[in-house]
Amino acid sequence: MFNSADDETLKFSSRFRQRYGKNPSWPAVQGYDSARLAIAAARFAVAQAPAADIKARRKAVCDFLASLNSPANAIDGVTGPLWFTPGRGRVQTVRVGRFQDKLFGSAPLQLVPVSKPERIEDLVEIGDGRYARRQQVVYTGLFLNELPRVDIAASAFTADFYFWLRFVPIERAGAIGDPADISLPDLVRGSFDPKQPVADRALADGSVYRLWRMRGEFKNDFDLHHYPLDRQRLLVRLFNAKAASDRVVYVQDRRVFQAPGDAIASAKASPERGMGSALAGEAKAPQSPTQLSAEAAPDAFRNLTQWEPVQIEERRDNLVTLSALGDPMLVGFERKRKLSGFSLVVDLKRYLLATLAKTLLPLGMMTLIMFASLFFPTGLVKEKVTVAIAGALSGAVLLASVNSQLGTVGYTMAVEYVFYIFFALCLFCILSVLLAERFRAAHHMEIATRTDLAARALFSLTVVATAVAAGMAAARW
Repeated sequence: MFNSADDETLKFSSRFRQRYGKNPSWPAVQGYDSARLAIAAARFAVAQAPAADIKARRKAVCDFLASLNSPANAIDGVTGPLWFTPGRGRVQTVRVGRFQDKLFGSAPLQLVPVSKPERIEDLVEIGDGRYARRQQVVYTGLFLNELPRVDIAASAFTADFYFWLRFVPIERAGAIGDPADISLPDLVRGSFDPKQPVADRALADGSVYRLWRMRGEFKNDFDLHHYPLDRQRLLVRLFNAKAASDRVVYVQDRRVFQAPGDAIASAKASPERGMGSALAGEAKAPQSPTQLSAEAAPDAFRNLTQWEPVQIEERRDNLVTLSALGDPMLVGFERKRKLSGFSLVVDLKRYLLATLAKTLLPLGMMTLIMFASLFFPTGLVKEKVTVAIAGALSGAVLLASVNSQLGTVGYTMAVEYVFYIFFALCLFCILSVLLAERFRAAHHMEIATRTDLAARALFSLTVVATAVAAGMAAARW
């Protein structure tokens, strides 16, 4: 059950899926940790004993494993810190699952081992003086009502959506963090009050259901390296800033995406959804309009005239700070602050033809005009130079317009390379005309004619090569 696993386990699952095209089994995850432990022990033995002394190396391996006797002395693993108890056992989280409407997933309450207890009354004893903390699994979902605007220049977008939480409340001594006490860190315009849901009721199974509706403007980092062939990923992120991930974890509420009778068929067709794997960063095939409608309204993207929705994905989102932030209770490899969250991810693809028509069509027309000027009679030298200069000025104005629409970008975009080639062609036209005219003034008519022919050929080859390179880049991106 990877949907409520630790962030390192999720990262391993994502890498495994990208390499092998399927989700890893739990023995595969444990086997990976075992291999890391064996490699660490072998490296220690190599550093401590010479190659000829096999007995000394074996002792070094045993000494290394015996030294892993507490979280402070552990080595990092994808399932948590690797260390051993005095009985040569390992303390780790055991995920508890349940079937509900023929769907198998994490139970609403879990037990997470605690290395250094804070309050005994807040914990559950699991034997041999060890304790575990109750962790709430919060089933979370988002439904996109509308995405009316994407503002590249302002690095923001506007979204209107519902989101809900379903969880089993528990009473803790000195409770830290309410599952519903969430924040939207990327919200830059709009207001959100977690204490004012549009629906709040207790369910028959003892869980609590809360629903909110939110409309606001969210900050987003756009990647424009491939503009106008770019694809953008919009993120709406929810985080609980007060409760660590070992207390509250948000997982996808899969019950809303299918009828109970379709659960088994869906699990066979899509193992990651049927078995509840919420793998962060996992690559998926583009969704069909029917799949998009399960997580968004049919007309949610009607106002985005320059964008085509590719897929919508809901997934866990972990915020990991690689510092204890002064907390003395965090020791060893647990010296991190981990917050659990949830994200709605919308992938958009730019409509290429519409963008090219608005951006590069005028540039293409000016290129054709400059190429035609190379065929002007020899008496129109001034007009040839004027056309090239006018083309360069027009290109500069068009490039400034593109940059003003996209905002301040500190790197070179793909479309700017096209403009740079266009400016080079403008300069080339001017220099070739002046060079040919210099040959004519020196009465080298044959060389001047060859210069004109060479300029036309080189101009044509440059334009064709640019078009081919753009097509290859588009196919690869």
